[in-house]
Amino acid sequence: MDSKKVEKLVNYTRTLVNIPSPTGFTGVIKDYLIENAQKKKIKFNTTKKGAVIYEFPGKKPSGLMLASHVDTLGAMVKEVGESTIKIAPLGGFPSVYVIGDYCKIHLFNGEEISGTILPVNPAVHVNKGIYDNKLTFDNVEIRVDLEITGKKKLSDLVKIGNFVSFDPKFSYVNGFIKSRHLDDKASAAVLLTIADILSESEQILPQNVFLYFNITEETGQGLAGMPDIDELLIVDMGVVGD
Repeated sequence: MDSKKVEKLVNYTRTLVNIPSPTGFTGVIKDYLIENAQKKKIKFNTTKKGAVIYEFPGKKPSGLMLASHVDTLGAMVKEVGESTIKIAPLGGFPSVYVIGDYCKIHLFNGEEISGTILPVNPAVHVNKGIYDNKLTFDNVEIRVDLEITGKKKLSDLVKIGNFVSFDPKFSYVNGFIKSRHLDDKASAAVLLTIADILSESEQILPQNVFLYFNITEETGQGLAGMPDIDELLIVDMGVVGD
């Protein structure tokens, strides 16, 4: 891949991972995909669930579809205390996976509050028992970046059911992308790069090509509302481990 396409791919990845989209809270990234298609005059459809499908016509009436997903792991507020918030995970990940991470709480009015995910009573200087803690979401909380004074309560702002997104911490170093949410926004960035190549090409494709951006993968929901196709290729992360 030439340097311009690599730069485009990296920029798409940076943009996508920085759009908060925990599963169930995908309206903003859906709008981004639609606006991108409209700007480049790419034909598109949306499903009733909210997935976005780019369409590139070819000679054959049916064809090939590539699918990725743009929903991510995240959390939801389950309890609001005086100055901290308890959360429930969205997606299957252990609490240790997000300890120390910065996050955003998305209020129902559209505003955001930033915070940090920490163990309960996190200071080792005063809590010697923290070494023996088995971290679960029951003993993890968000410390909010907000001063609560007077009669104002944290519960006046933050409500049970507010979504929580994690800071992706995007970095591009020596040709490597380091970031949260590369599952599966790295794949979606590849599809957006392919979409640009197809939209800029004057050649007629041998078959129809569809690019499907799913928004419900992290809750185990498959694709729905697909066009007529001969072949489906799911593009997702590859698990690395023993």
